[in-house]
Order: sequence, then C-alpha cells, then structure tokens
Amino acid sequence: MSKVHKLAEIQNLIQSSVKSRSLPQDLIYVVAEKPPISIEQRLHIYQDAYAIRLKESIRDDFPRIENVLQCEHYNYIIDIFIKKNPSRHANLAEYSELFVNYIEQNYTELTHLVYLDWFEILSSRAQEPKDQLSVTKIQQANYFMVKIKPSTFVKRIGLMNLLSYRQNGEVRQTSEVNVDIMSLLFYLKTARSIDDLVKFSIKQNVNFLSQELQKLIQNEIIYCCKSLQGASYV
Repeated sequence: MSKVHKLAEIQNLIQSSVKSRSLPQDLIYVVAEKPPISIEQRLHIYQDAYAIRLKESIRDDFPRIENVLQCEHYNYIIDIFIKKNPSRHANLAEYSELFVNYIEQNYTELTHLVYLDWFEILSSRAQEPKDQLSVTKIQQANYFMVKIKPSTFVKRIGLMNLLSYRQNGEVRQTSEVNVDIMSLLFYLKTARSIDDLVKFSIKQNVNFLSQELQKLIQNEIIYCCKSLQGASYV
C-alpha cells in the first residue's frame, strides 16, 4: 500500500487527478470512502467543475469566435482543446494564451478573431510605462528614445495588419494599418533613437515619418523614454 504523508503531496495528487480526470492509486488511500458517493464519483465532481471553469474562462475571453460559430461547434473546439491541453497553469490567463496558439495552428480562418480578443485583453491589462517622458520633459531633453507602448500589440495575419492599443483608458483596434506604419511599429518594439529612426526612414523610403510619429504618440501607441546611455541625440 502506497502512503502519502505530506500535505503538499496530497494536494499534488488531487490536482493531478482533477486535471487528468484520472484516479491515481495513491489517492485511493487518502480520500475517505463515504457512501453512497464513491471516491470516483466525488473526484468526478471536482473534475467536471474544473473542466466547466476552463470552458467558461475560454468563452469569456474569446467571444468573437462564438459570434461566428454555432454554439455546438465552438463547444466541440473547446472540448478538444482542453483534452489535448490539460491546464498546468494556476493562472487562467496563461491557459487562454495556449488557446490562441491552438486556434492559430488548427483553425486559420479564426486566427484574426482570436487575436482581436486576446490583444484586447492584453491591451486592457498592460501597465503604463514607468519611464515615459511627459511632453515638457521631451522638449527639455537632449536625448530620448522612442518605443512601442506595453499596451500596444501588432500582428500580421495573412494580408491583415492588426493593431490593438489603449487610448485614454479605452482599448481600440483596427485591421487596416498602413504597411509602412506596421513596419515602423514592429521596428519600435525595441527602443530606438532619433538617429535610428532617420536611418529607418531612409532605408524604407518613408518621407512622412515625423508627422506619423507625432500621431502615434498622441494616440498613445508609442511613447518617448529617457536614454540611459545618451545615444539619442536630437
């Protein structure tokens, strides 16, 4: 007979049982038998509740897919996903990210919808950058860098250029971003100096860079931050 002595071991056994919908042999000697409900039935209650919670979380996070699919079809997709991807995360947000990858790999026609929902979540939860310079400090600074904001997300999906950002506390999204702007935003995922941006505009043959940078800053898509090394001479 296998014995479990530590509380942490018991917790791990129960967690494994709930996630895998199985009954580990060691758990039989831990869970008390209380008729008329058997050990298996008692664990099934927790297993079913866990699966229902995962399904509810996914449906809440990704409503756009449900809007275009029949309920039965969406439930089928979620059920298969849960079976193939038992949650190993305490945070449901991390599990939702797995669903994004699953849809992208298996249902390409739904990829743009799942990313619209996912980026909306990420944009709404992202923290404001602590190193962001105010307009006054930008005007006074000799050196600064330009970078995409933590609440801004961009992705190319086929011919679609998806942009999600937060402006005045409200998430905004568009799938009609100019190719040049999209390239600029990808470039700004890393903090860039003004010199970097000038070189970028020459290389990309972009003549409207100054005006577009101003618009992107005003729309809270990108921001200016202080250069630690003083490499961004203006």
